[in-house]
Amino acid sequence: PAALVGAAALTVGPSNLRGPGMSLVDGPHWLCSSDLMCLLIRGRIGDGNFGAWDPGTRKKQGFYSGIVQQPIPHTLGLLSAMEIDEGIKVADDLKFGKSVWVLHTGDHFVTMRHAQDSCSGKVKLEIFDGLQPIGPITYYFLVSGDRSLATQAEDVYINSFKKKRPGQPDDIIQARKTESSNYRDWTFEVVPAVDDPTVSGPLDDDPNEPIFSAEDNHADEGP
Repeated sequence: PAALVGAAALTVGPSNLRGPGMSLVDGPHWLCSSDLMCLLIRGRIGDGNFGAWDPGTRKKQGFYSGIVQQPIPHTLGLLSAMEIDEGIKVADDLKFGKSVWVLHTGDHFVTMRHAQDSCSGKVKLEIFDGLQPIGPITYYFLVSGDRSLATQAEDVYINSFKKKRPGQPDDIIQARKTESSNYRDWTFEVVPAVDDPTVSGPLDDDPNEPIFSAEDNHADEGP
């Protein structure tokens, strides 16, 4: 991995990096940064932004704008969980019309490609995860149903902030691993949101968000 990062930086040259002393990995665990992913995908960092809007002008922008290499801009895209979790839309030219995507899960990147359709109305996706201890492993998914939720970004950014309803999870206090052998099974201690009259905005109407009462107590006997 270190050789790959070094080779990418040397290939594009110093004019496509942010400057002396910059780091392409984050924190003590050497996590991949958005700067590094921009460098690897399009050959330059730019502003290190995958978003659909320019952070300064708030106007719509393309990730591959000004890039003329072929055929990468036509095949390689990126999808991010932050679009669902935080409402930050990914640039349209990273989402649509692609056959291969980098998937950003929040703290990890995997790759996904569009495999041949298995039957009418369904799309077959192949996801490769090289991270141990689960990986390297390849998953196959068949996707069907309503895909109309994936819409293109508006021409100008519109604030999508929504105020939490009283009782919605506001913060995670503590997470505990269950006794299950499945590494994904955890329990969470959360603080329910309370009404704050100083915060204004439309209420979060997500039907998947649970509503808790401050009197609810489902805590286990953990420390």
